[in-house]
Amino acid sequence: MPITTGAMFGETILVAVVIIFAATFGVSSGTFNPELGFTLVAGPASVFANGMAKTLSTIGILESTSGTFSALFLTLMGLTVLQLVLRIARMVSTDLFGERLPALQNRKISTFFVLLLTLIIILFGFWQWLWVLFAGANQLIAGLALLLASTWLAKKGRSYQWTLLPAVFLFVTALAALFYSSVYQALFQQILSRPEINPTSFLGSLITIIFGILFMVAGTYLFSIGWRAFSQASTSTVQTTLN
Repeated sequence: MPITTGAMFGETILVAVVIIFAATFGVSSGTFNPELGFTLVAGPASVFANGMAKTLSTIGILESTSGTFSALFLTLMGLTVLQLVLRIARMVSTDLFGERLPALQNRKISTFFVLLLTLIIILFGFWQWLWVLFAGANQLIAGLALLLASTWLAKKGRSYQWTLLPAVFLFVTALAALFYSSVYQALFQQILSRPEINPTSFLGSLITIIFGILFMVAGTYLFSIGWRAFSQASTSTVQTTLN
């Protein structure tokens, strides 16, 4: 519990700092331009790097120096996330297909399979559509984790409001974000509202729609199961207290 709480507290501080960087005056935003080979044109990466550079310059660090440091810091965070995602993808692929494809139970083969799939996604430019769903899926898991903690606290007869309310907030917010990215942006704006759409954009939007809806359905199903478990735990605790 202390390690988990400390890690989440550290991530909370990081999120607050990133918001400060992104809200810094004079930092521009942008998108991945499909006409330029999906290169980042003043996109989220530059928002973070420029925001951090400008913020550090306010305490006396040269903006050129702080810009280099912020770019390096962003790269290290990206490498850390990629390494973590690679390990999780390897474990999931082994659990899902290991019995049907015994070769995937080998750590090296499963890692190669995940890397090959990742390379295909990058080469065809689909990653930018999947990437926008990462934050929503991540916060869905965080909401489920807080609901699990609330269930444990309820079983122990302890106060659980401080974990239950954030769990509900994260679940609703993440669900709304996934709906906005997959249904409103990908389906309505990218497909239904355009008279013509190129095959790459259509396929990328379709991938976003499929995975976004899958995340919403799976997240809602898991949260409903967790909520029933929490309700049972809290009800049994109240009955035990009354008796």
